[in-house]
Amino acid sequence: MNIFNYTTLIFRRLSSTFKASNKASIEWKKQNIAVKRKIGGYWNPKKKLPLESMDEIRRLKKEKSSMSCSELAKLYGVSPESIRRILKSSNRPLDDREKSRKEKRWLNSLKSNRDFA
Repeated sequence: MNIFNYTTLIFRRLSSTFKASNKASIEWKKQNIAVKRKIGGYWNPKKKLPLESMDEIRRLKKEKSSMSCSELAKLYGVSPESIRRILKSSNRPLDDREKSRKEKRWLNSLKSNRDFA
């Protein structure tokens, strides 16, 4: 076999393998670009859920793994993308100490705002 033909054959096989493996990544990039275009470049949802609701969504997903993001989104009145981001996020549920600290901070901020009013 000629060296030129052998090199061409290898190049063609490699390029077809490369194209096949990149096809999935290209589809992912297309979806990513479409989402960015749809939401205006950066993530800023119109409706924001409180932390308690986010914890509840995570708990529901753990208990009923058969529930889809679309079903959860309809249940809470937000987009499926919001649910995906909540489930993907690394925020952990608040424990009792953190909740009490947050409540104290909130009460202190209310007291300080009353002093200035």
